[in-house]
Amino acid sequence: MKNKNGNISSPIEFENIKLFSFYEGYYNKNVALVSKKGKWGLYSLPEVKLLTNIVYSDIKADKINGNILLLKHKNKVGLYEFDKDITNEKFTMLDAEYDSYLTRSKIYSNDSRYKTFNLYYFTKKKKICPVGINGVKFYED
Repeated sequence: MKNKNGNISSPIEFENIKLFSFYEGYYNKNVALVSKKGKWGLYSLPEVKLLTNIVYSDIKADKINGNILLLKHKNKVGLYEFDKDITNEKFTMLDAEYDSYLTRSKIYSNDSRYKTFNLYYFTKKKKICPVGINGVKFYED
């Protein structure tokens, strides 16, 4: 198997490889769920590389925002969100450090370069924690 640079690399072995569907009948052909030793991670099929570590006990699509995958690790939750066009390389990755995921909202920006950005709402120690698309924790001073 050749990597992006054309060099031969040793293949990664997985116990399970699953394609997943954000919307009924439309499977994501670019990213797969992979497992090893009972843990899960995300794998880029076109790039032939891991997108996340294989440490998650569960990965599920969010029922409201279909392009968000909720990542569970040690009873904590994080997320991986694909751009609306799931064939696009853009994504958001927030580490699994929260007690639960609530929702996502679109915030309109005054900056002309950024028309909107996503804000994610989690809970941590019973406190609501808004987190920006780039991992900025708006709940911290």
